[in-house]
Amino acid sequence: MRILLTGFEPFGDQAQNPTAQIAEELVGCTIGGSSAAGTPAQSATIVSAVLPVEFAAVGLALEHLLQTHQPELVLSLGLAAGTQALRFERVAINLIDARIPDNAGAQPVDVPVLPGAPNAYFTTLPVKAMAAAARPVAATTLSYSAGSYVCNALMFHALHATSVSAVRAGFLHVPTADVIPVKTVSAAVVSALEAALTTLSDVAEPGGSIY
Repeated sequence: MRILLTGFEPFGDQAQNPTAQIAEELVGCTIGGSSAAGTPAQSATIVSAVLPVEFAAVGLALEHLLQTHQPELVLSLGLAAGTQALRFERVAINLIDARIPDNAGAQPVDVPVLPGAPNAYFTTLPVKAMAAAARPVAATTLSYSAGSYVCNALMFHALHATSVSAVRAGFLHVPTADVIPVKTVSAAVVSALEAALTTLSDVAEPGGSIY
């Protein structure tokens, strides 16, 4: 099995993007664990990439990665400066409303990510179980808005591309490295991915706040 893990290049006023460091650090890592019954679970190897913060390019880059690696699971990482926890996203909307230009200078306002596609997609990853598994390592929360910038666009592209397959996909926003160190976030991501491999139906626990 293969897990596709993506990060982003720096953008805006951020000189570094910890998601790129995490994706590069975890490439080749083997994820495995035990099932609820204590039996060995199927392992998966991480393949990774650092994507451009560009509306026009990110979907094409993801499509190429999906075709090349044929992953069973996709987790994309994005930077959310100002957040204090790992934010597991539940919803991607078919809307671009860019507060700042992307790295190619484009700043679309109130246009769809994919014309004619559904208004929204829900993540197909067990994010409540993933957040719980990562919580002993770093603070985690659920989020019901991935925004309307390139992070949301990538999540929407991933869910649209995998909507007619068995591939599960989702998105995780992470804080800046001064809030939670990159090594800690990397360890939390590994814990979350282990939970994703062993959990097909998400846990039923309350989590109905916006962030």
